[in-house]
Amino acid sequence: MSSTAKVFNNQLYNLVECLHNRFPESKELKLALTGIDTVRNYNPKRSLDVFVMYGYKYREFIVNRDEQGLKALNVEQEISQIKDSIKSNNDLVKAYDHIKSQIDVNDYEGIDIMSYILRYWDSLDKDEQDNIWKYLTVLIKLADKYIADSLNAGR
Repeated sequence: MSSTAKVFNNQLYNLVECLHNRFPESKELKLALTGIDTVRNYNPKRSLDVFVMYGYKYREFIVNRDEQGLKALNVEQEISQIKDSIKSNNDLVKAYDHIKSQIDVNDYEGIDIMSYILRYWDSLDKDEQDNIWKYLTVLIKLADKYIADSLNAGR
C-alpha cells in the first residue's frame, strides 16, 4: 500500500470515528467505519479514488475553512464550478478521467462524507468543528498529493 493511501485511510477512519464517538446512535457512521476498515484492508487506493470523486469538490471551502460556503453549496453551483475548473486545467481533466475510469461510480453513488459532516455540524462545539477542519485539511492535502502522483505516473 502506498504511504499516501495508508495515511489517507487512517485519517479518514479517525475522522469518521471521531464523529461516531460523538454521535454513537448514527447507524450510517457505524457502517462507514466498517466500510473504511474493509476498504483499507483490501483495496486501500479505492477510498482515495472515491474521495477525489465525491469530496474533492469541497477543496476550496475546506482550505479556506468556509463554513458558510459549504452550507450554501447546491448542485447547479457545483456543476458550474467543476466545468470552469475543467476548462482551465487540462491536467486536472486527465487526472479526473483517469481516476473515474478506475472505479464504478455507480457503486459509490450517494457516498459523500461532507453530507454527513454538514448534517452534524451545528451540533458540534467550536473545538470539535476545529478538529473536523483539521482532518478535512489533511485529507485534501493527501488527495492533492495523490492527484499529483497520478499525473506524474501517467507521463
